[in-house]
Amino acid sequence: MNQPPSAAQDQAFAAVHQLVCANPQLLAELRACRDLDEFVSHTLAIAAAAGYTLTAETLYAAAQSGRRAWRERWLA
Repeated sequence: MNQPPSAAQDQAFAAVHQLVCANPQLLAELRACRDLDEFVSHTLAIAAAAGYTLTAETLYAAAQSGRRAWRERWLA
């Protein structure tokens, strides 16, 4: 079972999220990803280029959390 992300991963995730949301080009690049694996790979590259260290596990956990929240909201 995956462990929850560390505080450092949480901070890096938040910083990369903010970076991407503030940059229309990065948003467009991520929206063009064909699947989750490509999205994760590209996000990791963006993070590394900006000097942040993220793990694929952190990104997959965030995606899973988002899907779970969507299901709970729509199926409740």
